[in-house]
Amino acid sequence: MFTCALILLTLLFVEAAAFTMYYMVKRESFPRSKYRSAIWDAWTDGNITGSQGNHMRNTEMRFGDLIEVIHPYLGFVLDPKRTQNASDFGFLDDANPMISRTDDTVIVGIFGGSFAAGVYAHGSDRLINALKAMGKEIVVVNLTMGGYKQPQQLLALAYLLSLGAEFDIVINIDGFNEVALPPSENIPKNVFPVYPRAWYFRVAGVTDQRALIEIARIAALDQKRRIWARLFAQSKLYHSIASCLLWEAVDQLLKSKRSDIMLALQRGRRVTDEYVVTGPQYSFPDDDSLYDHLASVWKRCSLQMRAICEASGIRYYHFLQPNQYVEGSKPMKKKEREIAINREHPYRLSVIKGYPILRRYGDDLVSLGAEFHDLTMTFAGIEDILYNDDCCHVNDEGYKIIATTIGDRIKEDKLNQQ
Repeated sequence: MFTCALILLTLLFVEAAAFTMYYMVKRESFPRSKYRSAIWDAWTDGNITGSQGNHMRNTEMRFGDLIEVIHPYLGFVLDPKRTQNASDFGFLDDANPMISRTDDTVIVGIFGGSFAAGVYAHGSDRLINALKAMGKEIVVVNLTMGGYKQPQQLLALAYLLSLGAEFDIVINIDGFNEVALPPSENIPKNVFPVYPRAWYFRVAGVTDQRALIEIARIAALDQKRRIWARLFAQSKLYHSIASCLLWEAVDQLLKSKRSDIMLALQRGRRVTDEYVVTGPQYSFPDDDSLYDHLASVWKRCSLQMRAICEASGIRYYHFLQPNQYVEGSKPMKKKEREIAINREHPYRLSVIKGYPILRRYGDDLVSLGAEFHDLTMTFAGIEDILYNDDCCHVNDEGYKIIATTIGDRIKEDKLNQQ
C-alpha cells in the first residue's frame, strides 16, 4: 500500500514539475490536444516526412504533403494512394481527366507547372465566369504539376488524348520552368537539360549502393518513430504532460538523426556518368546558346501541342507566365521587394537571360498563327503586393488577375471566331 502511494505521489510530482517547467519556458498552458494530434499523425505516418521539408526517398520526392513518383511517360506525377485529392492519373484534382465532350459542356484542360497550378487553384472561378458567355457548363480539369517543363506538357496532352480524354479548350501556362530549372538542377549534375526536374535525385539512388543503404537507414528511423508514437497513442499517454514531453524529446532525436542522414546523402552524391541518370550528352559554348536551346524546345513543344489540338478539334491557347525578375514588369514598394527580390537567387539570372529569348520566340509563335499571349507585363500597372516568394509565385489576387486576363483573351478569340 505504501509503495503504491509512493509511486502515485512520484508520478504526481513529475506531472506537476512538467507542467511548471512547460509554463515557465513557453508562458502558456500546455496544448494537450496539439500533442495528441502530433502523436497520432506520427503513428499513422501523416507527419513522418512532411515535417522534414523537401526531400526524396529513392525514386520519390516529397514536398510537404505532396508525394511525387516516377512516371514512365511524364517523368513524375503525384502518388494518388498517398497524396490527398490526387486523381488516379497523378494530378492534383479530384475529377477524373477522362471526360467526354457533350453539347452542354466546355471542357478546359490547364497545363503547366506550379504557377499554372496556382491559376487553377485560385482563379478557376474567374476563368469560368469569363467563359460563361459561351452558354454552356464550364468544366476545368487540372493537369498541372509543380516543376513541369516542356516537353512534359506536350507529353501529358498526347498521353491523355491517347487514353481517351477529350477537351474543347487547352490552356498552357509556362515559360519560367523551361529556362530557370535546367541551369540550377540538371546541368550541375551533368543531366540532359530537358529531362524532368531533379532527375538525378529521382533515379541516381537506384544504382548508387551507398545511397540505398542510407535510404534503408532513413526507413528504419521512420519505423522507430511510428512505433514510439504508437506506444503513446494506444496507451493514451498523451493525457500526461510528462509523457507528451518524453515522446517529443525522443521523436525530435529520431528526426534529427534522419535529417543528418538526408543532408549527408544529398551532399555526398557524386556526379555520375550512368546513362539512366544523365541521358544524352550535350554541350553549349556559352549561356546564350544554352538559353536559346531551352527556349527553342519550348517553342517547338508549343507548336506540337497546337498541332495535336487542331487535329483533335481543340482550341489551344498558350500563355507566357509573368515573373518578378523581368525588368519593368511590376512596380514594387519596399515590402514587396523584400519578399520577391533576391539578387542572389539562381533563378534571377536565368530569367534575365532566358525571358528575352522566350518573348522573341513568342512573337514567332504568333506569326505562325498560334494563340500565344505574353503575360509578362500583366502586373506592370499594379502597385499592390502580388508576389509571395522570391521565385515566381503570386498570392491569391495575383492568380485571379492572371485567370481573368486568360479568360478575357479566350473570350475575345471566341468572339473573333464568330
